[in-house]
Amino acid sequence: MNDPEYARLYEEAEAEQRLGQLVYDRRVVLGLSQAELAKSLLGFLPHQAG
Repeated sequence: MNDPEYARLYEEAEAEQRLGQLVYDRRVVLGLSQAELAKSLLGFLPHQAG
């Protein structure tokens, strides 16, 4: 298929897949659960007044 929009979306999806795999692989190497990783990432988010 020679549709540029399709090609762009396909490349974007591939990049997202690679990023997700990298995060998963690193999480496993570090021995973290998904919950532990999420909790550790919360420290990097700006606090919002509620």
